[in-house]
Amino acid sequence: LVDVMTQNAELMLFNMAGGRFSDLRLRQAVLCALDRSELITNVYMNRAFATDVPVAPDSWTYDAKSKQYDHDVVRAQALLADMGFADTDEDGILEYPNSANKLEFTLLVARREAAAIIASQLKEAGILVVVEAAAHSLAAANSEYLTRLKNGEFDLALVSVNLPRNDDLGVLLRPNGSRNYGKANVPELVALLDEMLACPAEGEYQAAASRLQMKFVETLPFACLYFRMHSVICDSSIRNLDTLRKPDLLLGLEFWYFG
Repeated sequence: LVDVMTQNAELMLFNMAGGRFSDLRLRQAVLCALDRSELITNVYMNRAFATDVPVAPDSWTYDAKSKQYDHDVVRAQALLADMGFADTDEDGILEYPNSANKLEFTLLVARREAAAIIASQLKEAGILVVVEAAAHSLAAANSEYLTRLKNGEFDLALVSVNLPRNDDLGVLLRPNGSRNYGKANVPELVALLDEMLACPAEGEYQAAASRLQMKFVETLPFACLYFRMHSVICDSSIRNLDTLRKPDLLLGLEFWYFG
């Protein structure tokens, strides 16, 4: 078996349109409350890599310094407390400042596998999550799940997105991006994306990609959870498969050899 990284990113979208996630501290708290290692182990059988940016960890443009949100419930609770949330009735769920309203969100999913674990992890930080599973089929362009995403009928949503190899994240970052269901609108990110795509040289492109990633974790318009992995079955005597990558499984074929 040979591990193969994909361009398939698993994301958690914040619905930015309603203003509930306008405070960066709340978005940061949600991400800090998630234990992605538990999700990767129990849901994806260790076939995924956690990352805080929508750039695959084995990409030549990936900047390891962008990994800034580890599982830290204490940090999540501190961020929420700084916003004024408190568990005034001591039931384990936080209330809004000067209100009896609970800190509660819906989580829209097409698959239930990870949803219950995520809900449990966020509850540990004092956030109540109501999982709403919607029907979805890859063959149905107007499934219930996609319709709700497009209409913004969610607070949080888990989505899986296949990203281009050149790190053009316009579908997610541009206000009119086809996968920008959360209505993220960070002009600085769009400007950095355009700057990166306009770079003529490899070194400049990599440096611009790093600036884009660092601004992404600083602003956190949505949460990138992990990139999926697959395995390829091959003869154990084949060497130099380190760069094997889906969908370019034959890329570098001329450098393979038996040994």
